[in-house]
Amino acid sequence: MKKIAFTCGDPGGIGFEVLLKALLLLPKPLSFYPIIFGSKALFEHAYYRDLVDELKSELHYCIEFKSVFNLNSIVFSQARAQQGEASASYIKSAVESVLAGDCSALVTAPISKEALSLAKMPYLDHTTYLKYLCEVDEVSMAFYSSYFSVVLATVHVPIQCVSALISQENFLHQRLEHCFEFMTLMGEHAPKIAVAGLNPHAGENALYGFEERDVIEPFVKAAGSKVFGPFAPDTLFRRLVNKEFDCVLAMYHDQALIPLKLMAFDEAVNVTIGLPFLRTSPDHGTAYDIVGTNRANPASMKAAIDFVCRVKTLL
Repeated sequence: MKKIAFTCGDPGGIGFEVLLKALLLLPKPLSFYPIIFGSKALFEHAYYRDLVDELKSELHYCIEFKSVFNLNSIVFSQARAQQGEASASYIKSAVESVLAGDCSALVTAPISKEALSLAKMPYLDHTTYLKYLCEVDEVSMAFYSSYFSVVLATVHVPIQCVSALISQENFLHQRLEHCFEFMTLMGEHAPKIAVAGLNPHAGENALYGFEERDVIEPFVKAAGSKVFGPFAPDTLFRRLVNKEFDCVLAMYHDQALIPLKLMAFDEAVNVTIGLPFLRTSPDHGTAYDIVGTNRANPASMKAAIDFVCRVKTLL
């Protein structure tokens, strides 16, 4: 039986709760052996005790809880430096396990960028930290849902930096390669890829910006018969929902994530493309406002696990 590595995310957030709940929702027996990277203080916390015990009972103890960081205490609903350090340690240990061949894939729970910053970590999101740990040149953030799939050209950068980034030589070509890699992962071998414009109305012939005319249009023309655009972002995602295209290459974070979370908040899956292994995550954050209330919805975490299980090359 293949093993999957899981991380608990930020200890002050809902990550461990949604992970436990999602594993309990999966049909039994599981098709994989879960290894959860976290802290003893988290695994033995009174709030999680019943969920942990229930999961061990249902899986007949075919699950491993690996404590890889010694937490002095856990403070719910707050960004703390030690908790940021802990969440980074969970990721590092899990990645090392996958790279060593002990696990075949990685599913991560949400982390806090503020907590990572307080911990003086140089990488404030999963995507860039995973890129560093795996020593790869390029990675992309992609999202899958039953409504549509999307790959982001740029991720967590200020809007004012997007134009300069997409104008770099080969930048969009590398992201397009990841679009096709993402589609192949899902069994789509001849996908139609739509490219979003950056500006309103996709620039309207350079009336509202030059990036389409000077950068995106030449890129699309050189990309081949399966790549289309650039299209006005305000109508493109409706066309995607209507299955006119298989995937969109979006220019920046909120351009893609606003329609995605509107349509598919409880089922969307974050997939990192470009790593030497499959990594997925729920599409939401730490949800500090509901920690400890038993209101955390595990649907997106379950979808992230289901996505891994559907990739037959791994399991």
